[in-house]
Formats: sequence, C-alpha cells, structure tokens
Amino acid sequence: MLQQRSPQDKLHIMSKLSPEKQELIRQDQIAISQLLGLKNPQPLGAGEWGRVYHAQDLNDKLIAVKSQSAEEYLDQEYAAAEILNQLPTEYFIKSF
Repeated sequence: MLQQRSPQDKLHIMSKLSPEKQELIRQDQIAISQLLGLKNPQPLGAGEWGRVYHAQDLNDKLIAVKSQSAEEYLDQEYAAAEILNQLPTEYFIKSF
C-alpha cells in the first residue's frame, strides 16, 4: 500500500529543491490534472529520464504517472509511445 505523505512532509521535500525543479514539478502537476483529468498528483521520485508521480483517477484508484520532456525522449521512445497509445489497456494512460 502506498503511504501518503503529510502536508508538512511535502512542504519539507519541496523546500529542498531548486526553484527550477519546483517549477517543473508544478508544471507537471498542472498537466497531469488538466490533460489527464487525474486528481492530486504528488511526486514519488525523479531521475535522469523523467519524474514519477502518484495520482488518483476518477474512481479514486491510485496510479503512477511518468512525466518526461520531449527533449529527454529518444527516437525509440517516441516509436514505443505510439505503439502503447494504440493498445486497449487500462494500465497505460497516455503519451502526449
């Protein structure tokens, strides 16, 4: 079971990030909410290949979302994303 962080923990973690990373997370959260229609996206982790968030779908089911800028994508990843977008599955949300 995914452990929810308290609001104080979230503020503490965000305060340790650079202003640029904080802005990137804010932009990701807006995109996840507005473009995907998911609720309460919260950062889980980040690495060289993007950022991962947990969010809730319309049925309050917890899901993971990976956010990665177009500049970080390799040509093979674009091809794979196009294939994944065509699969009828509830496990892959969307590539945009």
